[in-house]
Amino acid sequence: MLGDLVVDGAYGDSDDPGSFLLVTGNMRARDVVTADWLQVHGNPSTDRLIGDYNHYSAHIGGDVHARLFCGEEHHFTIGGALIANAVIGEPRLEIVTPPTVIEIDDTRMLKHFDRDLLDVYGDEDDDGNVISCVDGFDYFSELKRRVNAGLPLRTTATRDS
Repeated sequence: MLGDLVVDGAYGDSDDPGSFLLVTGNMRARDVVTADWLQVHGNPSTDRLIGDYNHYSAHIGGDVHARLFCGEEHHFTIGGALIANAVIGEPRLEIVTPPTVIEIDDTRMLKHFDRDLLDVYGDEDDDGNVISCVDGFDYFSELKRRVNAGLPLRTTATRDS
């Protein structure tokens, strides 16, 4: 795509069959889910940027603007800054200034995702108090489905939030 790309809704690609999107300018979409080759020379702006799988990568020339960035195992090279309200997991990320991340086993995940998307179990602390423990995503495919459909990832209010 020569110039800017504006997607009304979600942009998504798949690693099977493979694809390659090159945007020579900026990219704007409601959400982005990428599992294949994505190259944006300018600044992508999106609500949620989700990486999927580890065979391909995304190369961003400028700044990434996203409310939520979840790189999963997808490799991202970002020439500018990653400006996000939340960066989830340990993304495979090449960037000058690494962002602060919320690890996938951190209970703060419950502030961003419904419990049914996560592997959540109960445990007790040393004093016998029941606590919630998070062990990453339980249904990453459901997370991607919700993002592609424009649905929220956090729909319920619980005492964990």
